[in-house]
Amino acid sequence: AMFKMRILIAVIMLLICSIEDIRTHKVNIILPMTVGLFSLLMCDSLIMCFISLIPGLMLIITAKFIKGIGEGDGYVILSLGMIAGIDDTLTTLFLSFLFASFYAGCLAIVKKSLKNKEFAFVPFILAGYLICVLEKIFIKTVL
Repeated sequence: AMFKMRILIAVIMLLICSIEDIRTHKVNIILPMTVGLFSLLMCDSLIMCFISLIPGLMLIITAKFIKGIGEGDGYVILSLGMIAGIDDTLTTLFLSFLFASFYAGCLAIVKKSLKNKEFAFVPFILAGYLICVLEKIFIKTVL
């Protein structure tokens, strides 16, 4: 039941943040941080919770130096780390970069240029997380 609750909370947060990111190209960090702090209360192992923060922290630091990566994306990943744990967060991050790269490649082919093209990244995080969760459910039920 706790596993399903965490997934539901993560999906709702990612859905709200995705819509906001698509509309405004910004992510209000209040929702992800509230969800993340709430998740800390449900944390089984404090050490694993802190390890799960690493991908988000790395993205936040990277966003300070590289234009095009939003700090808000880092806070969303930080929060996801607290909810989903390190394994699912890294899988989600890998898949979201893969999907975003594919999308950027298609954009480059269609538009012939990606100069100053920003696009929302949180929807790709949502897609990556959904694939990660569906894969877990599929493997648990089929195998």
